Amino acid sequence: MGSPVQESQEQLMPQAHIRVLMAELLAQRRQQVLDAWRVRGRHLAGSGAADELQRDGAAVLDALRDAFSEGDGVLDLAPVRGLLGDFSSRRARSGDRPAQTAGLVLALREAMLAELAGTSNPDDRSA
Repeated sequence: MGSPVQESQEQLMPQAHIRVLMAELLAQRRQQVLDAWRVRGRHLAGSGAADELQRDGAAVLDALRDAFSEGDGVLDLAPVRGLLGDFSSRRARSGDRPAQTAGLVLALREAMLAELAGTSNPDDRSA
């Protein structure tokens, strides 16, 4: 068994076909992911947050697509981390609880996983 640092780096170096699959998903299904996120996010952030979710979600998805598209080494997720940190800070300044912001980030993840699985409803995915 390797060191924790080595294992962590291995987790950030997906196989080439997974990188391609994720980059393609993020390029081709971007709007569907954003739409699904806005629907999920409306329950957590209210209907007035749709424009903010669209803007921030698009930036995060573009940064993820770039990370998967560039090279074949360790994923550079620093831009994604920065965007999510900015998103979290703005939500905190606007009065959201940390649990709301975490829920929004998880809702974006669920929207991506649903698109990857080929359905817009994560409950429809097979176990």
